[in-house]
Amino acid sequence: MQFARAVRASLCVAAAVASAGLLAAVPASAHTPSLKSGCLDGNAVLTVGLTRYDGRRSNSVTVEDNGRSLETSGFRESFRKSYSEPGTVEHVFTVTVRAWDDPRWERGWSFRKTLTVPVCVTPPTTTTTTTTTVPITTTTVTTTTPVETTTSTTTTTTTTTPLTFDWPTTQRKALVVPAANDSGLPDTGADVTVPLVLGVLLLSGGVVVLFVLRRRLRR
Repeated sequence: MQFARAVRASLCVAAAVASAGLLAAVPASAHTPSLKSGCLDGNAVLTVGLTRYDGRRSNSVTVEDNGRSLETSGFRESFRKSYSEPGTVEHVFTVTVRAWDDPRWERGWSFRKTLTVPVCVTPPTTTTTTTTTVPITTTTVTTTTPVETTTSTTTTTTTTTPLTFDWPTTQRKALVVPAANDSGLPDTGADVTVPLVLGVLLLSGGVVVLFVLRRRLRR
């Protein structure tokens, strides 16, 4: 009976030691990282989940997007956060976790992972309208029509007819008319025809000259 009790006691001690060892090993093997990325509602989304880490000391996590820092934080047992960026460009997320109980990065609790999210939406096409104002040049053409002026010169030629006197070159012979026997005048024998003709001609010339002078004075 004593031997059986001793065996039972030994088994109980061994079971207690084994249980203590398992309990001590559970935290070390329970580090659970979870990283998810994708497109949601046209945005690039990254979700970082870290659970059941050893919280006896501080752990750290950093998140970068295309080289730009999004997160640098410390945590104990767990960490969870989501990041949303515009989906019009490609995103390269880099997550770095440092666990205090994995300083040499040998157990997988400390790690660096890269997740790439392609373009989620096509950016709208921007149409640029360029308005060019063309100046309007108005050219005024002035047409000058030459006016021909015609000057009419009326030349009045006045022809003056010189006065011509016909002088008799041959004297007429006096016609001797025998006087009547009853004439009481003496017979002188003189011819009066030539003086009469000369008087008539002079009178006619004077009339013509007077007429021409009056016409000139009227003009």
